[in-house]
Amino acid sequence: MNIIAYINSLLPSFSKNRVVDDARETYAELLSNTVPAYIEAEKVFNNYSFRSQVMKDFSVTYKRIVREDKQVNMIVSISRALERIGQSKDYIQDKIDSNFESEVVSDGMSSVKANLLRILEAVGFTSDYAMLFLNYVYILETGEIVKDTGYVKSTLSPAEIQYLNKHFSDFCLALNTIAKDKQKIVKAIDEIPDVLLNINTGATLIGTVGEDKLDPLLLRNFTSDIKNPIYHLRMIFAERQVQKYKRNRELKKVLELRLLNMTMQLEGAPDAKLEKEIQYVQGRVQSLDHDLKKMEEGI
Repeated sequence: MNIIAYINSLLPSFSKNRVVDDARETYAELLSNTVPAYIEAEKVFNNYSFRSQVMKDFSVTYKRIVREDKQVNMIVSISRALERIGQSKDYIQDKIDSNFESEVVSDGMSSVKANLLRILEAVGFTSDYAMLFLNYVYILETGEIVKDTGYVKSTLSPAEIQYLNKHFSDFCLALNTIAKDKQKIVKAIDEIPDVLLNINTGATLIGTVGEDKLDPLLLRNFTSDIKNPIYHLRMIFAERQVQKYKRNRELKKVLELRLLNMTMQLEGAPDAKLEKEIQYVQGRVQSLDHDLKKMEEGI
């Protein structure tokens, strides 16, 4: 989706506070939940060879698309990428604070604002997807360790698996885009021409200024699914944030339990009570995620 199509997909207007709050919550989620979960996962996956064919295939795709850290295990590589995303937090938040007025109007939005919004959406998508993906990794690899062919199907729904498969390439592209070193992110954004774009002037400006200059991080490569609905649908921001917080709190808990379970399985010391607890918390995650999707789809 090019930058003009993206601007046209936004709500006619929304407050700066919505963007500021979203940036704060998005980076807080990344740094307090997602990054720590991957740092813990590195303890198992450093020098680890995937056993499930699905993860072997994902790893091949990952190394074909993602440019950084190809020499290490995919989970270790993702962990490093997530940490790099977090390093740009203060810069992105400062740019949002200095560039957005109190009421943001989409018609005639500047190219700088559009890029900042898309980066913020990409960070949110990447953080959310990374947590769900790590859960999938633990499930697939544990299923192989315990030699249970029905382990995955008994744990995740077909819709959850379809989502993870469908958006893996988007996830890899996002890492290429927003997980660059901070200096590269700063240079790219600071060099964007601060021009106003709308449906009438956009095509002309893209032709004269150049799409690569207006979108230096190639955010146009993302599919239309990589969007935060708070900028595109009239939904209550606070309610969605509360629902996401509840879902991610349970997801963080299930990741901790799955890491412990996988470690114990590798050591040949399974725990039936731990498996039951995992099933309960996973059910909570699925229920809260279902409610979140209903909230977003019902707008």
